[in-house]
Amino acid sequence: MPVAPSSGTSPIATAVTTDDADAVARHFIRCLDNSRLNTHPYNHWLLGDAFPEPICQQVVDLPFAPQQAIDTKGKRETNNASRTYFGAENRRQFPVCQHLAQALQSRAVTDRIQALCNTDLTDSFLRIEYCQDTEGFWLEPHTDIGVKRFTMLIYLSRDPGSENWGTDVLDAAC
Repeated sequence: MPVAPSSGTSPIATAVTTDDADAVARHFIRCLDNSRLNTHPYNHWLLGDAFPEPICQQVVDLPFAPQQAIDTKGKRETNNASRTYFGAENRRQFPVCQHLAQALQSRAVTDRIQALCNTDLTDSFLRIEYCQDTEGFWLEPHTDIGVKRFTMLIYLSRDPGSENWGTDVLDAAC
């Protein structure tokens, strides 16, 4: 789907080149090829270096403010109205959003995900949510909604101790 060029003056809007979607796709496929499979309690892969560093920095530099800390009652959908996605408007305004979406929807990437994860992505749609969870945010133990065929979480924080943040894998047997 063609996307109109950005009319913004943000440095983010001019920092991505037209070749970045292909470069990001190649980089991400290498990441998948080097991922570590864990089989308990179900197959899941640990990735490292998912995207090129300049792309990661451009994502971190996006002008999206974190949500105000409020009681989410352990559910992300509590704040549905203020969630941020790499949807059509953000893809038009910020080329890094467009290039990431193009890369992750490329035939090479979707074929590799399907082969690696033994899943069928035919007739599926990509949704990229940009989450900026802050101190005190938590989600209750849950499984993803049934229509999701593939879920990937990529953490970009460089804060001290952030290597210990993130999602726990739910093991119903415990």
